[in-house]
Amino acid sequence: MKYLRISNPKIIIVDKPAGRSSAFISRLVGKMLGVKKVGHIGTLDPFATGVLPIVFNEATRIIPYIKCAKKKYIFTMEFGAKTNTGDCTGNIVEQTLYIPTLEQINSVLSNFIGTVKQKPHAFSAVKINGTRAYKLSKSGHIPDIKARDVTIFDIHVIEQCNERVFKLEATVSPGTYIRTLCEDIAVQSGSLAFVKELRRVVDGKFFIEDAVQVDDIAKRCYTLYDPEDVLDDIPVVLIGLHEKERLLNGLCVGLCAPSGVVLAKCGGFLAIANSTGFSLSIKRVIRHC
Repeated sequence: MKYLRISNPKIIIVDKPAGRSSAFISRLVGKMLGVKKVGHIGTLDPFATGVLPIVFNEATRIIPYIKCAKKKYIFTMEFGAKTNTGDCTGNIVEQTLYIPTLEQINSVLSNFIGTVKQKPHAFSAVKINGTRAYKLSKSGHIPDIKARDVTIFDIHVIEQCNERVFKLEATVSPGTYIRTLCEDIAVQSGSLAFVKELRRVVDGKFFIEDAVQVDDIAKRCYTLYDPEDVLDDIPVVLIGLHEKERLLNGLCVGLCAPSGVVLAKCGGFLAIANSTGFSLSIKRVIRHC
């Protein structure tokens, strides 16, 4: 089957399937759409599913400028055991017969609302002196990771699936590790637990309702978004052809604009620029036309 070739900067929101890395799915989708330059926003663990925004061509340049205030996850906790990875893919390292009740779990959840200290999991993607923590852990060198502040905006139990398994929903700040949150909840409940299933349903401006399955892309049933759709919180500055040429030649343009990062726009041309308040200098071109 031949696929359409996407030659301009675009974004597609994919419902990532379980069992594959975010990078693998990004490359697969890029291949299906005939795109060589591809990237993704917000990595999901291989066992996790849900919202995975994939960016093509020059749209990869907007990744550092996309603001994400909140992420929402639906996950299941299985009590009675702890794994070395904090999830269902790891090996059980400790077990307990004590399983908390729904009431006991609900009674400790309020302790996690607000800004709390969280120590990223040893099998996380946090870098320690340039090396990912999970790589150090796999090699037998357990990394010393410092705790950091994260914010839990909301967390509650959706349902009790069986005696050991509970489904929860959490809205959190970027950088929050659900595996660590799961283990911390278990400790305060007097038990042990690991994440059995993990699904991201909101990632900043991206929602699961807008995501497509990989199979849908093969059927050409998908929506492509423009970079401007997700950069709507950055001020837009309209420029003329003369200013556009100066910026492309690396020259500053005298122009009154809000200080900081702005979007310089001239017809179809779109670029990320830096404004001093009185002049513009180009940072990254997103769209050339």
